[in-house]
Amino acid sequence: MKSIYCVIAMMLVANVICALTVTYPNGGEVLVKGDTYEISWYGGGSGNVAIKLIGEDEEIDISRGTPNNGSYSWKVPVDLPLSDSKIRITHLSDSSAWDESDDYFRFSSPIIKVTSPKSGDELSGGSEYTITWTSNCYEGQVFIYLQGLTNAVIDPVVPNSGSYRWKVPHPDGVKQDSCRIGIYFNNKEGANEANYSGYFTIVPDFYKREKPKPPSPGKKMRGFVYVPAGSFIMGNTRDKGDPDERPTHKVTLNSFYIGKYEVTQKEYSKYMKPGLNWSSQKGHGDNYPAYYVSWYAVLKYCNLRSIAEKLTPCYTIAGSTNPKDWGSVPTSKNAIWDDVICDFSANGYRLPTEAEWEYAARGATNDPDYLYSGSDDVRAVAWYDLNSGDSSNPVGSKVANGLQIHDMSGNVWEWCWDWYGIYSDSPQDNPTGPEAGDGRLLRGGGWYNSADYSRVSNRFSCDPGNGVNHYGFRLCRTTK
Repeated sequence: MKSIYCVIAMMLVANVICALTVTYPNGGEVLVKGDTYEISWYGGGSGNVAIKLIGEDEEIDISRGTPNNGSYSWKVPVDLPLSDSKIRITHLSDSSAWDESDDYFRFSSPIIKVTSPKSGDELSGGSEYTITWTSNCYEGQVFIYLQGLTNAVIDPVVPNSGSYRWKVPHPDGVKQDSCRIGIYFNNKEGANEANYSGYFTIVPDFYKREKPKPPSPGKKMRGFVYVPAGSFIMGNTRDKGDPDERPTHKVTLNSFYIGKYEVTQKEYSKYMKPGLNWSSQKGHGDNYPAYYVSWYAVLKYCNLRSIAEKLTPCYTIAGSTNPKDWGSVPTSKNAIWDDVICDFSANGYRLPTEAEWEYAARGATNDPDYLYSGSDDVRAVAWYDLNSGDSSNPVGSKVANGLQIHDMSGNVWEWCWDWYGIYSDSPQDNPTGPEAGDGRLLRGGGWYNSADYSRVSNRFSCDPGNGVNHYGFRLCRTTK
């Protein structure tokens, strides 16, 4: 039977040590690795003690030469090899004066559990939300990150308080499912396995905003948007861009129709095959934009579709509007195909002019003077290098501009009719570009490029026989 009190007679004898009694931990407790605990005892008189951790097959020194004041603050090592253990305290002046825990206690690794967001929750982009968690550990710091939207760090150093106030990010203009929060201890070696919340959805804040009203339409045409006649300032109006975007100049245009979406793979494959096969790595499916499409190939597609739909073809090559007479689509610059004539009065399908493209991308107005098509926030309206996943994406999955046209910034570059040329500061009416040149114009940027290329005023050109995995197009029609 352990002695609780020192015998008074023994206290009167010089150099005789009173018995020791361990009070904590004393058996049955669970100590979390990495947390700090107060080992406590009483008795033993003055002097110093040694504290050991006693396992079934191993002993580990905790401290030697600790003052016998009844307590010792001990941080449990995270890499502690023992499981069930006892504490033994021995007086250094008399090894017969010792005691240990009555029974074994055990150790546990730090455990964390995310309690919110919960599975099925819907969070609004831009709003504030409280992330909560529980743990068996009462100290240290945690690392919090978001998985599924950006796989981004939310905060790498958060006190283990059980809650964190978080500003929900904007989900790049689309409703984002399959998001979850991961949390793990960032300062406890061996305890870095994350615990996750249930899957939740982040909704763009524009879902809750009133969407812009479309302009008064002309005759409705399925898959197309009516662009009213008007004037606008073309070029770099925001002091951001390249020299070829200046000088700005006034352009006046007749009304026209333009595709609400980029031409899809389903639409393109009805009449033609791409230069190379579409792949899942760069986007493959009915609603993905057609790519591997050269400028020359677009001419053929437009006339084939016009003829099939009993419309008047716009393009004439070598005196014929029938693509069967044109021969194979060139894969490099071709003088015969470069002499193509466009009948802008025909009601068939054609490419937009560069001016028509920019006017439509701006929503037929310079007010507001957006940097991208429909927004100053590129994430809301464009698939570009930082959010595309290194691939094209289904058309219409980003926010539309004021005319309700999608993807005029990003996703795939879009061919225009014009040869590349230098701007003039003179006002122009329905311009169609230079008579000749080295490259045909592309607009809008693509999934492969940085946000700068998605600006509405950005210009790029390429050999008309070239069709790569981020070149596509949208159609245009003249109003009647």
